[in-house]
Amino acid sequence: MAFPVSAALLFSQITWGHTMPQADAEIDKFRRGEKYQPPPSAFLRGGHLQEEELARFGPALRTESAQVREQIARLLSDLGKRADPLYSIGGQLIRVPQIISMLIKDGLSKADQGREASLSALQEFVPAPLLKPYEKELTSDLETHPSTTAFLLVAKVKPGDAAPVVQRLFATPRWSNELNARVAAAALGDAPIEKEYEDAFIAATIPKEKARLARILGLIGTESSLRILAGGLRTGLVINEVTMYKRSVRLDVLEALSYNFPDQPVLYETQINDDSGYARAERFCEERLGVSWNQPRPPYLKIMGYPIPIPPKS
Repeated sequence: MAFPVSAALLFSQITWGHTMPQADAEIDKFRRGEKYQPPPSAFLRGGHLQEEELARFGPALRTESAQVREQIARLLSDLGKRADPLYSIGGQLIRVPQIISMLIKDGLSKADQGREASLSALQEFVPAPLLKPYEKELTSDLETHPSTTAFLLVAKVKPGDAAPVVQRLFATPRWSNELNARVAAAALGDAPIEKEYEDAFIAATIPKEKARLARILGLIGTESSLRILAGGLRTGLVINEVTMYKRSVRLDVLEALSYNFPDQPVLYETQINDDSGYARAERFCEERLGVSWNQPRPPYLKIMGYPIPIPPKS
């Protein structure tokens, strides 16, 4: 008997007279080759997370195929961000303990693209203090399955026992010239590498290079590198994509700082709408990092698009 598409989908979610749990329905779609499509509204109702539904993703994230695991990790990452109260103003944080635990304990259980998706979510969006209870697991993961993202995650968390692991890997031909391995080494106490990037950032006069180095200092994330980074918050450099837009490098500095202080809205690009936005960000840096500046704040610029040329009438 043929069913219409909508009826067939409903039928596929019914077993023994009961509607299939939404998590199982999502997993079933991923098994059929579908990719995760936001938003995960079934798990976030009225602003409240449906935690009982989430529990079903843990075993699946541990046992399913690589492709399914990747999509589950993407769903959990997106859901964690959307569940956070700062999401509506530009926050990109995962602070749900249940999601963090699943991404680590289940997501890192296999060396496949599911692991990589889990690593990326943890590294990009979970505040470092919330990862501290998992220092041993993350250090062991790097040692067993070293990858560029695993290096960045350890650099973010800075586990006490990770420095020897990073140094051993960094000494091998495979990782000796890898940027993210250098970042991890600097984050865990390699002062010469840290100073190399700090000095390069201070000296940089090419806008895109200044922006690139700002990101690196943010990934290193030591008190020293963050003070140097915040010192660049009054740079007047502008990335100029001719005929497209002008963009202040100060936004790159803010983004790198926000990576380390993701719960501080004053560092969000969405909160920079006039000069007072930059002033608030500077005040945070003064209070938190002890930074001061010896030059005035440059004229206000965020992003300015070039006008679209109107072709002449024929």
